Amino acid sequence: MRIIAPMMILIMMTSTLAGCTGGDPDGGGNDEIDMDILNQLIDDNLQDFINNTTITVNNHYHNNSTITNDNTDNSVSNINASGSLNSPTMQMFTVNWNRTEHVMNYLNTNIQPGEKMVTLTGTSNNSGSGDNTLLFSYAYNGYVIEFRFNCNEYKHYQQYWNDELWEDWLIDNYGSTGDWRDASNLGRDIENDFDSNYNNGFNAYQQCGFGMEEDLGTVVVYEIHLAQGEAISILDNGQYITNNVYCDDGYNVEGVTTNFIAGQSNCTVSGLSPLGYQIWAAESNDFDPYTQRNISSMEYHTDYFSPNWMNNIYSAPEEFAVYFNLHEVVVYDLEE
Repeated sequence: MRIIAPMMILIMMTSTLAGCTGGDPDGGGNDEIDMDILNQLIDDNLQDFINNTTITVNNHYHNNSTITNDNTDNSVSNINASGSLNSPTMQMFTVNWNRTEHVMNYLNTNIQPGEKMVTLTGTSNNSGSGDNTLLFSYAYNGYVIEFRFNCNEYKHYQQYWNDELWEDWLIDNYGSTGDWRDASNLGRDIENDFDSNYNNGFNAYQQCGFGMEEDLGTVVVYEIHLAQGEAISILDNGQYITNNVYCDDGYNVEGVTTNFIAGQSNCTVSGLSPLGYQIWAAESNDFDPYTQRNISSMEYHTDYFSPNWMNNIYSAPEEFAVYFNLHEVVVYDLEE
């Protein structure tokens, strides 16, 4: 803080004029200024000095707590817990994670289940030189009609299309042969092929995992790295989060329930969330003019499980905060 006060001005003026209050004994002139004149000068000029004086106040706020986010893994928040040990300042960080990304990483896929292509072999690889995505092939009215479907499409046509809709579709796209039975018979064959390969044959139901659910256990969503001599007390964790501790000295504890964690070695505190998924149908933007409805979109859902399926699995929110304190500790030697 810098303050120029009126008293300082008065002292400065007095000091400046002090040399003028007495005459020079060796000089010939008379430059003496008596106290009346000095007081008059101060009275005449003090207010001008005050009016032109600037008072500046600089406030500096410093927070000793530091949290460094080192997100080397997009799916895990890595925190270096550094700061003022034993400080009354609470520390915190936020966690952002994507549950669907964790599921897809676990299943080693980069697409939603409904976008997966249905194949003759149940795998994405071609069988020999053939195309295993070519499910059905028909000859009609001089055309060769080939069918390839992803899981969303196969589910929709198997569930909502009948032989009459296929008959209309054939005539609309490939014309009429002049004999109505040709389109009618082929429409019935197409419907039967869809049905017979839904749970049997190449088994589209199993390939696509319609209605599938799976418990993936727990996944790591954040890690806090502690140096030797640092202990942590977690004040507020994310909902449904449990903690594991793994230390360089071999001290490992899963499902930590104590208030104070680590200190004797370099340790990593992991925050884990339960995770599971079901494959549910959501509404897509693809409209089917024959059924007058949108084609369903099969997606991974990870928020919770219906009790009508298996036990509910609740995961941590995809965004939450963790509050904690750091403590300086000294390892006590029991043998001394």
